[in-house]
Amino acid sequence: MIYSQDVDVALQPKGAAGWTGVLAQQARLSIKTSAAETYSVGRKGSSYVSANGPADATLSISYLLEAQSEPCFEVVRLLKDNRQAKTRISFAGTTGDYYLNSYNINSAPNRLLQASVVFHCYDLISGKHAGNFGGHGSAGMAAIQYNTTKSTTNGWSTYLVESGNHPRKNPTFDLSYSFEARHEPVYVLNTQVPSQVEFYAGKETVSSTKAKFYNAHVSGISGQEQNLADTGSYSGNVTFAPVLLACSDDKPDAQPALVIDLSGAHIMSTDVSVGVNEFPKTRIVANKYF
Repeated sequence: MIYSQDVDVALQPKGAAGWTGVLAQQARLSIKTSAAETYSVGRKGSSYVSANGPADATLSISYLLEAQSEPCFEVVRLLKDNRQAKTRISFAGTTGDYYLNSYNINSAPNRLLQASVVFHCYDLISGKHAGNFGGHGSAGMAAIQYNTTKSTTNGWSTYLVESGNHPRKNPTFDLSYSFEARHEPVYVLNTQVPSQVEFYAGKETVSSTKAKFYNAHVSGISGQEQNLADTGSYSGNVTFAPVLLACSDDKPDAQPALVIDLSGAHIMSTDVSVGVNEFPKTRIVANKYF
């Protein structure tokens, strides 16, 4: 039997020396297969039912973001470098080799950051742990290494830096980051699982709400600010710094943290809105393709 204290989510990105984990708040594994019934002339009902497509599985995880220990973004980094990023994941007594579908981070004022990721498995999933570990090192097994940095992040330590300017110069009300990847399995005869899985394309998106109007040349709006170039491209970084460092340093991005380079992203849309008893806010969305 599997008890609640044993349901950790352990990950080992390709090339990693050992297993690590995430502060999972929720996880769900869904395994499905395609089956089809066979009919024949002169008989009522189906003769039999057989598989008519590959089996696959989807694993979705929601967890608290640790800026200094984030194995899922390590997978994103490998894909951005156009490298294969198969990830070994063990969860609730199951183990499989997964490929990243999507990765998301959302930041709001005065709230802990929560990341979410979706992995897809085209191979067979076993019904056992991949390594000799237990939830808390019980029963003579080593504990999964997670939450060792104590670097959970908060909205007050999230920064969107534009063209080298300090983030406080251009206030950000909310921020979301996402990466989507497309993988294609290659199947051959005489085997149930794919012979290989190829990474074909990726899209990186950053969305933020700002207090000023920004240029979105590609969407047909003329420029008013010089922080974003007239070419419609974005230059800057997004920084997620640990909570424990945010109160002790005015620039937590100078400390070890999760920094994502967004340079070269193209602005896709600019939306300016205002309501009663509000001041105008601008929503900008920029994409970068891999």
